[in-house]
Amino acid sequence: MHALSGSLPQIFQRAITFHDYGRLSEAEQLYQTVLTGDDRHFGSLCRLGLLRLQQGRFDDAERLFRRAVKVDKRSADAHQFLGAALTGLARLKEAIRSYEKAIAIRPAFAEAHNSLGYALQVGQPALRALCGLLNGINLMLAVQSCLQKFSCFRLTQIKSISPDVPPRTEGRFAIVTDVGRGM
Repeated sequence: MHALSGSLPQIFQRAITFHDYGRLSEAEQLYQTVLTGDDRHFGSLCRLGLLRLQQGRFDDAERLFRRAVKVDKRSADAHQFLGAALTGLARLKEAIRSYEKAIAIRPAFAEAHNSLGYALQVGQPALRALCGLLNGINLMLAVQSCLQKFSCFRLTQIKSISPDVPPRTEGRFAIVTDVGRGM
C-alpha cells in the first residue's frame, strides 16, 4: 500500500509512525495530505507543529498551533505547544500566557509547569521562576511561615538553581509533599 493511500485516519497513523522514527520528510508529507483533506484535523495540526519545532521553524509552528487552538480551545497540549513555539521566537510574555492557559485547563500538567518555569526564568525575576519550576515537579513551595512538621531549608541552599537570588535572602521554604494536609 502506498503511504498516501487510505483513509485520513490511516494516513495520519502512518505519519505518526514516520515521525516517531525520525523520517520527518515522509511524516510532513503525510500530515500535509491529511490537512489537505481536513484543514481542521487537530492531530495533524499539532504533530506538524511539533515537527516544525524540531526543525527550529518556530514561526510555522506558531501558525499551526494557533490553528489547533482554534479547533480545540480546551486542549492543554495545544496551548503548551503554542507556548513552546512562542518561547522559540523569544516572545516570552505570550508564551507565559499560553503555558498559564494550559495549566488552567489541566492543573497537574507538569510539562506546562516546567515550561512556564523556564519562560519565567528567562523573562522574569528568578524567585518567580523557581516557584514555577518547583510546581512543575508537583511540589508546593510554602514561603515564610513554615510549620515545624515539614523539613525546611534556607533559600541560600538552593542558590545554584537560580544564581540571581541574593545570597542573604532570609525567607524560609518548605517542600510540602503531602498536598492533602492543610497549611
